[in-house]
Amino acid sequence: MVGGLAVFFHVQSLDPLAARLTKDVDLAVNRPDLNRIAEAVRSIGLEYRHIDGVDMLVDADTPNVRSGVHLLFAGERVRPTDLEPVPALSDPTIADQGMWLPYYA
Repeated sequence: MVGGLAVFFHVQSLDPLAARLTKDVDLAVNRPDLNRIAEAVRSIGLEYRHIDGVDMLVDADTPNVRSGVHLLFAGERVRPTDLEPVPALSDPTIADQGMWLPYYA
């Protein structure tokens, strides 16, 4: 997990009163896993969509781009103008909520 929700879990572990949620979830994944992920989430009512250049998982019945799970590909830039690519998923750590969060040295 990356982005605002990952920051939420990190801040919550340090100062629970300062933690804030975001509307969407950003999830770093390896591009070769995309088809397997898309198949796996169908059983929980999500479906894969590529909309306006963004890969995401949305509610199959009421798709909403703003509240979807945005898929960011590890080792790739989200936008060509980004300075750095999404970090590789080689060394994750686990937050106390059981979510995988990237480790940044």
